[in-house]
Amino acid sequence: FLQCSLHENIKSLTNASIKSAKREGGEWRVEISVAPTCVDIEKCTDCGGCEAVCPVEVKREFGEGLETRKAVYRHYPKSVAKGYVVDAVNCTRCGECVKACKSGAIDLDAKGLEISESGAAVILATGAELFTVSGKGEFGAGRYPNAISAVKFERMLSFGSPSLGMPVCPKDGKTPDSIAFIQCVGSRDPALGRSHCSSVCCMFTLKQALFAKERLPKAKITVYYMDLRAFGKDYEEYIEKAKAAGIEFVRAMPSLLRQSPLDGSIEITVSRQGSLSTESHSLAVLAGGFGQGEEAKALCASLGLQISQNGFACGEFTPCESGVEGLLPGAFSPLEAPAEGVSGVRGG
Repeated sequence: FLQCSLHENIKSLTNASIKSAKREGGEWRVEISVAPTCVDIEKCTDCGGCEAVCPVEVKREFGEGLETRKAVYRHYPKSVAKGYVVDAVNCTRCGECVKACKSGAIDLDAKGLEISESGAAVILATGAELFTVSGKGEFGAGRYPNAISAVKFERMLSFGSPSLGMPVCPKDGKTPDSIAFIQCVGSRDPALGRSHCSSVCCMFTLKQALFAKERLPKAKITVYYMDLRAFGKDYEEYIEKAKAAGIEFVRAMPSLLRQSPLDGSIEITVSRQGSLSTESHSLAVLAGGFGQGEEAKALCASLGLQISQNGFACGEFTPCESGVEGLLPGAFSPLEAPAEGVSGVRGG
């Protein structure tokens, strides 16, 4: 994305949404709505003065609330949209940021843009939306502080996180002595209408488990899974590396997680070799599955694409065919970067 934003023949529009896309006379016409950021990036000097005086503090989306941010804030590092933006939903319009901005870059009354673009073809890459793990109430996410999503744990492992890359228990900030990773939360689950495999979860869990083991060598790391999908190059070797590091793999899907009233640890009951056993873990990491978002489904339907049973706008065996002239499918479902690259080449 960074390279694309610097290319002279590529125009990048952030904070934008598609209003309509129609094919007329052999050409596509796309109507785009660009929401205002209320900060002129040409004038903004990134001094941070506006953020320092903003009285509003909300949970930061990047990392699912592991940190907080202000109503005027910067996007996560390496984002295409540089500079500060104003969160119109949480902004109280107190005007303190406007007063603090010496370059006059902030306009709380800024208007959005309506843009029309045309072209011979449309490449549609809707991506995928992460399942909110609190949607599986029996796992306690949102109720039990030490039952967290893989997204939040990923942010925790970053050296730029509040814990400086060390796994900690959100309830009390202590170092966990055991961590459970639970797979397929919101995927391979017909009861939720999400019977598909999200394909990428096993490998990113292995990465997180290995990082946790490297940083907490004495901690007990357990992965609870239904099936391990290690179908890429050297993926099986990655699993063997995890086993050699002492990470335990338990083929079982927990039906319920409970929080201990004594220390806040997470108790997991599973069936092992025909009998029930309960394990206690300091921290439980839930690997949420991926699916097609409702907005993406609506866009695909407006373009004449048929939605599959699992909610994706592509066939299981024809991921690069749309059936609509001039419409080239890109990224519709979660794939690792190499596989997604191949899909994009085929689609083009």
